[in-house]
Amino acid sequence: MGIPDPEASRQHLEAWKGRIDRLAADTQEMSTRFGELKAVGADPDGLVRVTVDSSGNMVDVQLSERTRRIDTEYTGRAILAAVAAARAQMAEASAQIISETLGSDSAAGQAIADRVRSQLMPQSGEEG
Repeated sequence: MGIPDPEASRQHLEAWKGRIDRLAADTQEMSTRFGELKAVGADPDGLVRVTVDSSGNMVDVQLSERTRRIDTEYTGRAILAAVAAARAQMAEASAQIISETLGSDSAAGQAIADRVRSQLMPQSGEEG
């Protein structure tokens, strides 16, 4: 086993630090863009429009005048459909941001995208 070349070791450490610094900057950009992101969804009949934030939380709801004349259960289902549509749009927008900031081939990016998708679009029976 030979003596390590100090210059090669220094260059290796500088390259490693550069990759870490770039990942930190990309992650910060991703976080900033997520914080600004909102998505709007509507039910298929156009009765309800909702806006969700990057966590999938509803931050606004708009009911059409037609909701005054229909069954409240139907309106409730329309709200849930609009939230699901907005969350699906948010999942797509989040995946795009992750791809643009961390890269589509990034293991960290793929893990984050999977987590965001499962948070925004839980399987039936799960809470999100």
